[in-house]
Amino acid sequence: MYKFCLVSAWFCLIAVIRTVAQPSQADSTSLPQAISSAKQFYLQKTQNQLHLYNGVEYITGTEGYVKGHPYFNSDVAEEGTISYDNIVYAQVPLQYDIFKDEVVVEHMDNGHKIKLHSQKIQHFSLGGHTFVRIQPNNTATSTIRPGFYDRLYAGHVTLYARRVKIAQQATRGVSKEYLQKNSYFIEKDNQFYPVKNKSSVLRVFNDQKKALQQYLRETHMKFKQDPEYAMAKLAEQYSQLVKPL
Repeated sequence: MYKFCLVSAWFCLIAVIRTVAQPSQADSTSLPQAISSAKQFYLQKTQNQLHLYNGVEYITGTEGYVKGHPYFNSDVAEEGTISYDNIVYAQVPLQYDIFKDEVVVEHMDNGHKIKLHSQKIQHFSLGGHTFVRIQPNNTATSTIRPGFYDRLYAGHVTLYARRVKIAQQATRGVSKEYLQKNSYFIEKDNQFYPVKNKSSVLRVFNDQKKALQQYLRETHMKFKQDPEYAMAKLAEQYSQLVKPL
């Protein structure tokens, strides 16, 4: 794949050189200068982008008729922002395969899909959501698995959603069907707590339980109607209650 990227880059450079050099063909002495300018222009525009496209070829691995798709939000690449190897890239065509927990980019030259190295990704934004990579210090004892998590709220505490899809066997000629499941975690004092309903959230925020219960009554918030929104609002309210004056 690395050789493939270099070849693609070289063809782009040749195209730029031809474009820059064309007006000066009558004066052969200006050609070296045109080539030098073209190289500088090309390197400025692509040196960081080339570093991004150094993963391996992405293969979906789906066979037969499949209902749904393995991606978050859309089966079509959308422009997003990604921090890769501590370099931020904007307006990159991205897809997040939540079945495999892999981030996929489209190559800038030919549209081929490339799977990025997950351990090099710090965070990425896609479709109005920001996903961060979490790597627990001790996976054997941690309540949270390594991977990408949708950051729903960040303050004194942080609320995350884990988006996954499972492949369920289907019928009537459909080999499999992708179904999405979400799980939620609150990070508080460097610890991760799994939550799924009002009681579990209030248990994590036990030191402000009465104030939060009053807040729920005053706002008439219904957990079952929109649990993500309710969890985020409780996390926000808790952060307001405990923040230093």
